[in-house]
Amino acid sequence: MPHFDFENLNAYNLAMEFTLFVRTLKIPAIDRKVFNHLVDSADSTVLNIAEGRGRTGRARLNHYEIALGSAGEAAAALDIIRRGKRDAHSAKIRQVGRLLTGLAR
Repeated sequence: MPHFDFENLNAYNLAMEFTLFVRTLKIPAIDRKVFNHLVDSADSTVLNIAEGRGRTGRARLNHYEIALGSAGEAAAALDIIRRGKRDAHSAKIRQVGRLLTGLAR
């Protein structure tokens, strides 16, 4: 199995854990639109970290910045679905945001 450099990043691994958690959520119909956005933004976070790690220079930073924005969207969407109640999963995506802030500089 090939090994990619992004698999060593804490930000990638935490984002992947968050994405896998998101996919286990049972959501009432009223929250379906926000849930779909949550899935999309969680996936985007993971994918942009991976793609960014394969780039150099400004292109790398751009992907990390996009991943940071997606992580923020995911955190906000989870807040909406959970009616503002935060837990370890909320903390995880926020940690991803902190790590990406460092990578994007």
